[in-house]
Amino acid sequence: MKIKNLFIVTLIALGVISCNEDSTIGSSIVNDELAVVIDSTFTVTGHSVPNAKIQSRTDVQLLGIINAKGYGHLSSEFVTQFMPSNALDTVGVTVNDIDSLMLGMVMSEGQYVGDSIVPMGIDVYRLKRALPYPIFSNFNPEDYYSPDDLIASKIYNATRLGMPDSIAKVYRNNKQVPVEVKLPVELGREFFKKYKESPETFNDPERFAEWFPGLYIKNSYGTGRVMRFYNTSLALHYTKHITADSTTHMRKAIMAVTPEVVNNNNMELSISPQIKSLAQTAPIVMAPLGYNTEVTLPAQDLLNRFRSQSGDYTVVNAMTFEVPA
Repeated sequence: MKIKNLFIVTLIALGVISCNEDSTIGSSIVNDELAVVIDSTFTVTGHSVPNAKIQSRTDVQLLGIINAKGYGHLSSEFVTQFMPSNALDTVGVTVNDIDSLMLGMVMSEGQYVGDSIVPMGIDVYRLKRALPYPIFSNFNPEDYYSPDDLIASKIYNATRLGMPDSIAKVYRNNKQVPVEVKLPVELGREFFKKYKESPETFNDPERFAEWFPGLYIKNSYGTGRVMRFYNTSLALHYTKHITADSTTHMRKAIMAVTPEVVNNNNMELSISPQIKSLAQTAPIVMAPLGYNTEVTLPAQDLLNRFRSQSGDYTVVNAMTFEVPA
């Protein structure tokens, strides 16, 4: 069993600013070199700022529920559109040759918090309307799906247990952990028919999203883990007829979550009393929701010190800012 600890980063409000300048401006004209070094300690102040929601600017998906002592309760589900492939394999393939449609979500090893083997459940719903933009972490999908549109359910974990050895070996070599959900074959055949009737729909992501708004992946059972998926896609499995007496089984990814489409993690967070108390007395960062830290830099003091020790032709080309945590 693998258990990873959730951690909170606490920023204590003392900082060190250092600026180093080595300039050779004009060295092609005169053989001269100017070096100005400033090494000073300034007081940097900061305070905690509540962060109840964030705008989605990511193509990764967070899924799961966790309760962590000293942290709180975090739940995350996701809604997403898909970027379609603009070319589906139709040569030697009929709609009846499609035997399954798989939803695949892939996580890099270790990209989770909680217990890797605790069983948890998800439900997959088909969205009935296009997602809004901009979209935020407190998005309520209630008006975008119907409970009657449940198309699949799955009990899963964060391991490769139960997979065929040949497939598990590939994922193990790539340091990946997949979660696969079998969707209705009728949906796969619907994609195939739409491509045959209107291939231009698959060339336009906005037009495709109007026809197929996407999926809602919802927690259904269990708690104890949140996983971070970096690759989510839909793949068709079908039989391809090579010749009259030769066929082969094929798998083709036909759409995926990419940076170009709307994708959102719907998150809920209940902060523990310990963190709330700490935020009143010290600047902290709590992610993905919770608290940001607003830092005030003594910019004028920095400029005054720099100008008092620099020459007329000094240029700053490097500056570092370090915050102890």
